[in-house]
Amino acid sequence: MKPNQCFGKTKLPPRNNCGRPQLHPSVCEASISSSISQPGPEYERRARGPANSAGCVVNLSDRPSLCMSLMGGQAAIGSSDHAVYTVDVPSGKFRKALYGGRKGHTEWVTCITHLPDGRILSGGMDSKLCLWDRAGSSCIDLLAHTASISNVKVPSNGFLALSSSYDKSILLWDLTPHKGNKPSSKPIASLRGHKAPVMAIAVSSICTQNSLNNIASGCRDGSVILWDACTASIVLDHKQTHTGHVTALECLGCADGSGPDVFLSGGQDGILQVWDVKLDILSTKMYYTVRLRDKEHYLAFAYPSTLHLTR
Repeated sequence: MKPNQCFGKTKLPPRNNCGRPQLHPSVCEASISSSISQPGPEYERRARGPANSAGCVVNLSDRPSLCMSLMGGQAAIGSSDHAVYTVDVPSGKFRKALYGGRKGHTEWVTCITHLPDGRILSGGMDSKLCLWDRAGSSCIDLLAHTASISNVKVPSNGFLALSSSYDKSILLWDLTPHKGNKPSSKPIASLRGHKAPVMAIAVSSICTQNSLNNIASGCRDGSVILWDACTASIVLDHKQTHTGHVTALECLGCADGSGPDVFLSGGQDGILQVWDVKLDILSTKMYYTVRLRDKEHYLAFAYPSTLHLTR
């Protein structure tokens, strides 16, 4: 990528504040920001719990399932048997297995996500990304990583995808559908700066259909890097933010970009850190540090103005 090439809506000015952010005392309950919108109907529906508390068991494989993506009434599940399965959520019925012949993965499927048009993007330990068509009958292999894929992310309103890998890189892909033509099988940008395998990535809420602004990534040495997607350059590099592996990253903010960008990072040290990205003053400030009692297994996920911690 050329230094002056911009994938964001607005080219950001140079950053010069690369120091470690100020740490604030730990708190157990935190209001992230009063400017972030209140929970909407989707959150309220989830808060009420499932319509059928008994649930429905769907037997897909005798091997463990490793990842899942939900879109509308469809769930896509990645498995350690190298397959991707699709399930109709309302009925609980199996739809299709995306695997076989020369298409698909040859190793465990480690991450998966939906594109806005219904296509599925999966990553595996075979260092391959597979872009499946809506019917699940064929896929395009995206071959640029040289080690296991750890995470894939696609903003809900666009076709730019991010992938992270044990090869210590983050790749940016343009998966925009073109009539009669396949998307490019080569990445449009490569973000390199981590010294250890990249385990988690998050995309700024301030993005448009074919552009991104901020990208956050975390790796196994506990570092978190904030990237400028306009220039594919490092804005802030926080060394050893966590004393354990960074295992989760999420962005909390308004979908229309009217609110602040707040990133959450979780690590194997049992700490969840909340960061406010202030582009106007070119700094990143840690709002809160939350220490969890059990540091073995947890997941941090954010809805607007609400923080959820689950095991």
